[in-house]
Amino acid sequence: MEFHKLVSGTKTYDEIISMAESENTIMTWLIRAGGIFLWYLSFTSIASPLGVIADLGTIPCIGVEPGTLLNYITGTAAFLLALLLSFVVISIAWFWYRPLYSCALIVGALTVGYFLRINVQKKVKNSKRP
Repeated sequence: MEFHKLVSGTKTYDEIISMAESENTIMTWLIRAGGIFLWYLSFTSIASPLGVIADLGTIPCIGVEPGTLLNYITGTAAFLLALLLSFVVISIAWFWYRPLYSCALIVGALTVGYFLRINVQKKVKNSKRP
């Protein structure tokens, strides 16, 4: 296996490898953060028409803006969903090289998803009661 990297100054082989590994780690985490942002952006884009529709019920003299409130709620839900799905995608990618991290990340994402689902179901049941 060959490795080519052009660096300025006098460096040892170990220093060059260490620099390349740190650059690779930084780039990997930036790509992951970009993926999380793209998940979030796509989910908020899907949910944004709901806020526009809810803004039709705005009462100007009272200052109630249901669209803004709905945008906050859908934005939070989009962020949580983006994190959960990103954790699943990252853990699938890690499965071959880091199986323990991968399994721990999947279990963590499923646990958070389960507790969020239970919490939402409780709130829906409580809101249906007279």
